Amino acid sequence: MSIDEKELIRKIRAWYPLFEIDKEATLMLPDELVFDVRDLARKYNVKIQILKMRRSRYTFVLWVPQKIEEKDEDDDNEEIELVEKVDYDVLKNMIYEFVKEKKQCRVKDIKKFFSTKGMDISGDAIRRALRELHSEKKILYGDTIKIIETKRNET
Repeated sequence: MSIDEKELIRKIRAWYPLFEIDKEATLMLPDELVFDVRDLARKYNVKIQILKMRRSRYTFVLWVPQKIEEKDEDDDNEEIELVEKVDYDVLKNMIYEFVKEKKQCRVKDIKKFFSTKGMDISGDAIRRALRELHSEKKILYGDTIKIIETKRNET
């Protein structure tokens, strides 16, 4: 860095008074501070994105501390652990078995069933499977979902 760290932070705060090293910020700074800001970001292990404004002496800098991203990544990992990837045919079969067990239900009931199992299935995927089951004449799919009961000849 060509200038002292405290001096650089003071100059950044002159341009963006709310600046703190550990908080995310979008800064508009003069071009002469960009290289020093880049060095400061390396020192504090902060990700930055630099966008130069055309025909001006100013640059936008997106300042993203690692702590914020690590929390987001941890949340993503937890969701990934909870979400189980299921083959579409298995999903369709699970929906059919659920409808067969309940006799009559709605899409939100099926979605709730999957969420209790820790599986995040979109409503669109459920509806697509229901349409296929309807076309296979296994269920009636309308406002409510009903199982088509086949009559058995008992002899």
